[in-house]
Amino acid sequence: MYQSFRAGASALALAVAATCSFSASAQTVQVSCSGVSEWVPANAYAAGAQVVEGTQRYTAKWWNQNSQPSTHSSEWGEWTLDGECLPEFHEVVIEKELMIRDLSVVDSEHAISGALSWNHLIEQMMPQENPTDAEKEVFVMHWLNSFLNQQVINEDVVGVRPGINSLIIEPWRGRSFSMSQGTSDALNFDIEVFRLLAIAYRPDLHKRDAAGNVISGGEARFVFSFNQPSNGGTLPAKVIFEYGLEANSEEELLEWAEAFHALGALEFGEQYNQQLIELTSRFTGKNVVPHKPNGSALNQLRTNELPFDDPWQLREFKLSAETGLLEPATVAQTPADSVNGTQLFADYVNSAEAEILDGSYEVPLTFAGEPLLGGASDVEIGAFAMPISAWDGPGIENNEARHIVSLNTCSGCHGTETDTEFNHVEQRAAGEVAVLSPFLTGVERNLSTGEDEPFFVEDPVTGELRRFQELDDRQFILSCLLEDCASTAEVQPVMLRTLSATTTSTVTSSSAARYKELMKSRRARAH
Repeated sequence: MYQSFRAGASALALAVAATCSFSASAQTVQVSCSGVSEWVPANAYAAGAQVVEGTQRYTAKWWNQNSQPSTHSSEWGEWTLDGECLPEFHEVVIEKELMIRDLSVVDSEHAISGALSWNHLIEQMMPQENPTDAEKEVFVMHWLNSFLNQQVINEDVVGVRPGINSLIIEPWRGRSFSMSQGTSDALNFDIEVFRLLAIAYRPDLHKRDAAGNVISGGEARFVFSFNQPSNGGTLPAKVIFEYGLEANSEEELLEWAEAFHALGALEFGEQYNQQLIELTSRFTGKNVVPHKPNGSALNQLRTNELPFDDPWQLREFKLSAETGLLEPATVAQTPADSVNGTQLFADYVNSAEAEILDGSYEVPLTFAGEPLLGGASDVEIGAFAMPISAWDGPGIENNEARHIVSLNTCSGCHGTETDTEFNHVEQRAAGEVAVLSPFLTGVERNLSTGEDEPFFVEDPVTGELRRFQELDDRQFILSCLLEDCASTAEVQPVMLRTLSATTTSTVTSSSAARYKELMKSRRARAH
């Protein structure tokens, strides 16, 4: 699908970005050498100039001439070694660039106790520069205890989830007490309470303002399961760290796309892990976005769980600029559960129909003087433990608008609207790869034939069949960003002859048209 990097200025922008981001451990990374010339001894090079010698790229520290990069790249040399040159061309690899689940990553020491671990991510988002375990416990327990206290969020009453105490908090304290040989019940953060399931890149969530200017590079997400502290067993409960990728120009958007795409040229292993750590540290690191709370790039933290109480529930948390802690927040694009099936919901869908259909809508806090956004999202379970949540209301005039709003809610996305059994990424035991939902993969297994078939879902209101292939769509969007097909949507005008006249028409490429429709459907996407 993806054929080549963009040439010229875009390739140079990537090269500069890669140098800035990765030079600290250049020997472990691969960088784009597209558009970078071979080193020539007789040429003079100014500071910042880039060259290729052999299979490696170098950047000049200061003006030099006749200084061979490979022999002058020490601490006091004229050159900095950026890294090994990437292959010029490769297709977007979903498993390495968009949904990373390989055991060499998620079961690595980096994921258990290093830079890809839950513990590390928590430390990086805290306000303290080097938080102590005591400070970390305050931060984590403030978040966990919110499940044990009734919350009122936008006038939506969110009840207590007592199971988090019996399944997580008390066993964690108990094992911590045992490991300290009875001297302290302070939380021991060496206990693996959370297991990494996947790291996802969401280029489809990049945003533009009304004038078409880039205002976000999308999101990157870490998906963890809750583990039982007493025995390490996994629970049907997830926590997702969702980070915003800062971008305020086409070049910065492309830098993120090409940085994740560069992972696809590597084999899984330690070099891949080091490159992934270098990349993820750009958005998980301390103080990477000074204008956001705690300087963290975190947009929100979400939970998705059943065992802490009935029914299945999804919640959302944001870092507070006032407290520096994770505080409960309204769930994105999701009205309160009490609104489902009501005239208020139908009136909202009808009034916002145009914005919903073009993807520009955003569910407001209030509508018609009534609270609208919810403080949590419940997924009701029907027969055979299948979710039955879908959004509807009396007198909705356009079912496609209803479907779009329902699909973009927490419960609709994890329920009937996508025919999903709660999880898009399943919990896993150590040594197992997390299973993905058919909504993501686009296929489901035919139990009669044992073959994979395209995944279709019946609309819960009309019965209309819809095809979902989410990861393939994200792959296409990333490829299109790399190809710049969005800005080349129209080719040269052509003359069309008819019986009555000769007219001029503009032909739109099929790739550009598909990209435009996919991005339109994601303008209001939050899940």
